[in-house]
Amino acid sequence: MMKKKEMERIVIDKENIDAIEEDIIIRRGIERYMYVRQFVYGNVLDIACGGGDGSYLISKNPDVKKITANRPLQMPTSISKGRILSLSWVLLKQ
Repeated sequence: MMKKKEMERIVIDKENIDAIEEDIIIRRGIERYMYVRQFVYGNVLDIACGGGDGSYLISKNPDVKKITANRPLQMPTSISKGRILSLSWVLLKQ
């Protein structure tokens, strides 16, 4: 029979805590888009899409034919990224 190693507590340094926290935040953002994917189909408008990573996740849904995103600030950056990700972009007037 193997003896289990017992630990009184887990010791983690601040850098690891910060890295874990950042990973959790990123994963939560991805989880939101993964949840939404089950409800979207056809032509999709992703408003306030940020850098377009979530739009890319939605576009992977086989029921989504076209995705457009609104990104009034830093539009050239988003357009460039969207072209790399093969997304369609539209700028809506505010």
